[in-house]
Amino acid sequence: MNGPEERPTDALDDERETGRPRDAPPPPVPDRASQPSAVLSRPLVMGALIGAFVLVMGIVAVGGYLVVDRTFGKRKAASNERRVAVFLCAKTSNAPHCRKEDATEQQKAEIKRRLEVMPRVRRVEYESREQAYANFRKRFADDKELLDGVRPYDIPDSFRLRAADPEAAQAVKDALAGVPGVDTVVIDPRKPRA
Repeated sequence: MNGPEERPTDALDDERETGRPRDAPPPPVPDRASQPSAVLSRPLVMGALIGAFVLVMGIVAVGGYLVVDRTFGKRKAASNERRVAVFLCAKTSNAPHCRKEDATEQQKAEIKRRLEVMPRVRRVEYESREQAYANFRKRFADDKELLDGVRPYDIPDSFRLRAADPEAAQAVKDALAGVPGVDTVVIDPRKPRA
C-alpha cells in the first residue's frame, strides 16, 4: 500500500500537519550567542527586578519600623518617666539652709521658672500645703493613727513634676541642690501609672 504512488500523498499529509515536508530540514534556529543584546538583556532585566524588589522591601521594612516605633515608642517613653517632688522650705523644715522659714513667693517663682525651662521635664504643678494635706488625708484615709499624727503645717508646699527618665529626674535634683527656698528633692523610684 505504501507504494510509490502513495508516498507523495503521505508527504503531502505530513506537510499539512507540520507545515513542512517530511524530508525538509528543520528551520534554522538563530544563534543567540552571536546577538550580544539578547545575551545581556536577560541578566540585566533579572538584576533590575531583584534590585527593585530589594528596594521596595527595604522601604516597607523602614516604614513599618517607623510606624511601630512612633506608636509603641510613646508607651516606652512614658513608662520610663519618673515623678519628682520638690519640697519647699517651711517653718517645720530641719534643713539648716531653710532657717525655719517658709519659702518666699519670689523663691517659689524662681524655682518654678527653673523647672519649666529644664529639658525633659514635663507637667510642672504647684501643690500648696493645704492641697498636699487634703491629698494626704485621702490617700491614708484608712490609717487613723497616721492621720492623727500629721497636722496641716507638717506638710510643706511643693512642686510636682514628671521627668522624662531617671537621668532627667537626677538632673532636676542636682540642679536644685542648694537653691534658696528648696528643702529637698525626692525622686519616686516607681514608674508613674499611665
